[in-house]
Amino acid sequence: MNNPSSTNVLVSRKATEADWDSILKLLEETKLSFWFTGEENYKNFFVVINGQTNEIVNCFAIYIEGKVGILKQFATSKTLQGKGIGKYIANEIIPKTGKELGLEEIYLQGGNKEPFTSMSFWEKTIFKHIDKDEIKNDFAKNYITNLEKNLPEDFFREATFYIEV
Repeated sequence: MNNPSSTNVLVSRKATEADWDSILKLLEETKLSFWFTGEENYKNFFVVINGQTNEIVNCFAIYIEGKVGILKQFATSKTLQGKGIGKYIANEIIPKTGKELGLEEIYLQGGNKEPFTSMSFWEKTIFKHIDKDEIKNDFAKNYITNLEKNLPEDFFREATFYIEV
């Protein structure tokens, strides 16, 4: 079976330096390189690979402080979007990765304005809405606050999500 939409052929692992060009290509394809600060590198990234073709079909970065992670740059190949792969990765692979990293919580900031409209995607996953004022962790709260300084607040309205792992 060579169908990457079948989740049993997906393999996740920590990204390597050799993956970086493929990660950058995927982030460009999905327009997520927009969020780059210039400090990104392969060390915070994980890749999800079609185990039969070795093609990277998804990448995501988790930035960690203590037992809290911030999920950034979650990107699924455009040709595979809408097939359940991203949802499977969000619901199964990310929590498993978080546990392996010793995390207790993972936060993310979706978007609700073009061109970043991931809020509707995250609402279909195990991640739950959280009001930024309810976030107790300074690392996560500072991340959200810094994003709001760079983009209008309404871009992020009701678009903060988290899970406990």
